[in-house]
Amino acid sequence: MPHAALTPPRIGVGPDAPAPALYVGRDAAEGETADSFPFYALSLQDGSTAWRVDLSNPVQHGPLVKGDRVYVATGRPSRREATDLHALSLADGRVVWSFEGNGPVVPLDATEETVAV
Repeated sequence: MPHAALTPPRIGVGPDAPAPALYVGRDAAEGETADSFPFYALSLQDGSTAWRVDLSNPVQHGPLVKGDRVYVATGRPSRREATDLHALSLADGRVVWSFEGNGPVVPLDATEETVAV
């Protein structure tokens, strides 16, 4: 991937469930002030990009894959900024909704109606 720094990769249910996907994002390089950070769902079978979404900050926690959503928390802990929680569409990665936190947010579990953080 053409990025100097990457978030820790995670494996979860992918867009072509039940086939798994590798989730990884671009992390902030030291001293960087980028405006967007791509987050990818990659096929474990051939490494192709299932989808990519650009987020305003790097992924700090997640993904948590539940139902048809992928939940990720983004932020920049080095700046002690609040963390945002995003619900992404499992099918195409689009942001379904976002929640601005007052501090660190970690997605723990989810149902169709509720996300525990």
